[in-house]
Amino acid sequence: LSLIEKNKNFQYYPVLSHDSFWPGLKGYIDLNLISAKIQNLKNAEFYLCGPDAMTDNLIASLIHQGLH
Repeated sequence: LSLIEKNKNFQYYPVLSHDSFWPGLKGYIDLNLISAKIQNLKNAEFYLCGPDAMTDNLIASLIHQGLH
């Protein structure tokens, strides 16, 4: 989390697929979730990790929106 302290533009949103005790975001990361958290997608950089199906789908969605 030191990146957050060093860069005011860095945003970190951990998302767990399922955990009954996790108070944060849960579920499948998609363009709707990202759009709800990030105001200006065109100026954003994305670092993704997770299952191939999820990251492949998300990359395709970002490209479809004209983001690279």
